[in-house]
Amino acid sequence: MLTTLLFIPALCAWTGFGLLHLLPIKRLSLDAVAAVFVSLAGGALLLGWLALIAAELGLFNAWLIVGAGVLIGAGGAWQARRRGLSLQIERTPPGEAAFLFALIGLMIALYFRPHEFIFGGADAGVYVNLGASISRSGRLLIENPDLSAISPVDFPMLFRAHPPNLIPRYYHLPGFYIDDADAGAITPQFYALHPAWLAMGHGLRGLAGSLNLTPLWGLLGVLAAYFAVREAFGRVSLAAPAAGLLSITSTQIWFARYPTAETLTQFLLFAGLYALARFARTRESWAGALAGAALGQVMLVRIDMYFLLAVPVLYAAYLRLRRRLDRRYWFFAGPLLALTAHSLIHAVWQSGPYFYNTYLGGIPSPIPLPILMGGLIAAGAIFLILDRLVAVRSDWAARAAPWWRRLLALAALGLLALAAYAYFIRPQSADPTQTFNYWYGDHTIPDVEPFNFVRLGWYLSPLGLLLGAAGCAWLLKAAVSERSWALIGVGLFFTLLYTYRTYNNPHHIYVMRRYVPAALPMLTLGAAYVIDRVGRWKPIGRAIAIGLAVLLVGLLIDAGRVSNGLIQYQGGLDQYRALSQQIPADAIVLFEDAAAVGLAATFGTPLAYLDAHTVIDLQEDQIDAARLDALVAGWLAADRPVVIVTGAGTPGELCARWRCALRGTQPSVSPTAPFMSG
Repeated sequence: MLTTLLFIPALCAWTGFGLLHLLPIKRLSLDAVAAVFVSLAGGALLLGWLALIAAELGLFNAWLIVGAGVLIGAGGAWQARRRGLSLQIERTPPGEAAFLFALIGLMIALYFRPHEFIFGGADAGVYVNLGASISRSGRLLIENPDLSAISPVDFPMLFRAHPPNLIPRYYHLPGFYIDDADAGAITPQFYALHPAWLAMGHGLRGLAGSLNLTPLWGLLGVLAAYFAVREAFGRVSLAAPAAGLLSITSTQIWFARYPTAETLTQFLLFAGLYALARFARTRESWAGALAGAALGQVMLVRIDMYFLLAVPVLYAAYLRLRRRLDRRYWFFAGPLLALTAHSLIHAVWQSGPYFYNTYLGGIPSPIPLPILMGGLIAAGAIFLILDRLVAVRSDWAARAAPWWRRLLALAALGLLALAAYAYFIRPQSADPTQTFNYWYGDHTIPDVEPFNFVRLGWYLSPLGLLLGAAGCAWLLKAAVSERSWALIGVGLFFTLLYTYRTYNNPHHIYVMRRYVPAALPMLTLGAAYVIDRVGRWKPIGRAIAIGLAVLLVGLLIDAGRVSNGLIQYQGGLDQYRALSQQIPADAIVLFEDAAAVGLAATFGTPLAYLDAHTVIDLQEDQIDAARLDALVAGWLAADRPVVIVTGAGTPGELCARWRCALRGTQPSVSPTAPFMSG
């Protein structure tokens, strides 16, 4: 825990400090807490990017990345000593500093109890095992000579097939695609910045370092939201309750312990929105670069965030209409577009199946392409008309202001209507008897998307949802400015998008993941905004605001009374180790398990990618007995032990045909699975 809680933040802050002094920045003035955050965020952006590039090139080593950070910090310190500090530290008010220290202490207590999620079959385990694989091998793409030796003729009985609309034809284990001609050439699912960071943690401190990185991102995500709100609206009195409410929301707590990419996305997104608000206020080059780099790196973490490209387009249009678009804009847009290009290069180079299956494999687009193209053409035409109008009317801004305020008021009313519809009316349209096929789990599931907004209320409480929706509408009507528009716009866009449809695995935990990066921070900001505004009403507004705040905090704590005390798979690491040690290091491990996603996926994934065993999930309905016998005979002739793991309590059909010896029994963390060796 101390490695991720102290060493990694200190390394990032030291690297960021060096970076700020190596860049051609004449003077940078920040209060103390913001200076620490900016240094930490800048260092994290650079070190994470270096780790990803190293993994892509097959050169990853956690200690080399640490060394690079130390050298950058040392170079900056030498430069600061030579020419003087460019970073001017201002005093942070004691009350604000005390609040942040208390908030950090609370989050350490709540978040740093990570789920022991090393098992496969779900994204969290895939991420952890991929991080371990990168740490061990130094590369993102995986090579397995044993699987490469298998003929494509045998693929149908050894690997599960994708549906026809997805590529490649087969996968090794969930989250790991095999080449159609070479089963040993394995391409992991997902964009790789999060796994690269997990590899950093694993390389420094093993699985404990890896699992504790997600709590760190959860903590930094809340702090980033705090600084973004403080900068966008200029009020600590709004930022503090917004961050405080977010920090104790049970969904935030759960995903701060759950090793998927949501909290890293949240940190990068709000660090970028903080820096963009600062850039809008000061036009400082470092703020623009930090904003572009942070928002650009979001697209190296998640494949669904290309919508953020609207931010530089809209900002450029605004600056052009105000006749303020100049080369300083490229301090922001340049890094963002460069990292977007890196994201697309990575998609083609090392994540082709994932990109294809997400965008070209039949998943419906949130906006149909003809409507999207038509909307873009119409928006471009409107912009050209406005740009021409601005050229001939110097007073256009003053004349347009009343209409702009009316438009925002109308949008706010529309947002309230949508919230009422989503909570009260849309769920009535759901028909739980209607199901659709879910190929991955090999079962059917009901369509529960109409309940999305209601499900948010399970964790925010109905009061929190009411205050959040009302506050978002109030923000839209009264608080949109050059500094706040991006935060409000991005937050509302992703809240509305994923309330409408999550475009994801339909199981509940995957649905709730969608709301962590932007929707939860936006709704807690909305609730805080209502409390803040009500507190200004005289004579009793302050009492009402305190009452609302206390009640909401109590409801949020009550909503997490069960989940906040749980640590998923607690004890699983020790039990897995005790079991995996029974398998010879050079064994070929065959899983005889008829479930589509069963023991082979859950237990086989760490065997294959955490401990580098050769694992095969037999497809029982496709087995060619003669060819399988020949494969096994070849492995045994090469002095490779063959271990059979069965998904039932007794040996299956293979050990009825072969001579097997019982090696052990799996502990109770997963279904019982005797180990047999032939």
